[in-house]
Amino acid sequence: WDINFFLKDLENVVEYFKLESVYLLGYSWGGTLALEYALKPGNVVKKLILASPFLSAEIWTKDSLALLEELGIEVKELVLKHIKEGTTDAKEYRDAMDLFSKRYMYRLPEWTESMKYTMKCMNVEVHNAMFGDKDFIITGNLKNYDRFKDVQSITLPLLVTCGRYDLSRPDSLARAIVGMNHAELSIFEQSAHLPHIEESELYMEAIRNFLNRKNA
Repeated sequence: WDINFFLKDLENVVEYFKLESVYLLGYSWGGTLALEYALKPGNVVKKLILASPFLSAEIWTKDSLALLEELGIEVKELVLKHIKEGTTDAKEYRDAMDLFSKRYMYRLPEWTESMKYTMKCMNVEVHNAMFGDKDFIITGNLKNYDRFKDVQSITLPLLVTCGRYDLSRPDSLARAIVGMNHAELSIFEQSAHLPHIEESELYMEAIRNFLNRKNA
């Protein structure tokens, strides 16, 4: 389970359907995959959308720990202590992670059916192989991943989206596309990591506007 496996999967889809051009949207880790494909010579991407993307393991980890500290230094120390000692089944750890998720993952009071389905069908084996089985510490094969500066190599119209309270931090994403006059950042003010669900109507409007625009 690595990037090359899933990149080949995407290339197979493009080849099988004989696609000559695509609008490509990748969400979170899917943004990593979409970026990798868009950086390859001979890709057929017409416009690229990176939704709350994972661009750098180092920056992602740094930003996540900064968000954890916003909950209080005591909470941060408690969480890291349980991770280090392997006691993440403790109630106080689960309570802290629940609070973290409600602030920075998904801010609506109820889960949608699509979210329930996603979590039910999530492949833990793949997640652990690529990211690892610890919160805030990437131990899988993406632990040294870094394409942050390579975003600047994208020459086609680019839209980057995120929530104001996203794990994929707005300020970090803004730095990734600084100076790119063919790129834009759309921040959804009431959302965390799932603005396509948390503010679905606004999100779809932003996507439609980007795709319909003749000159991004």
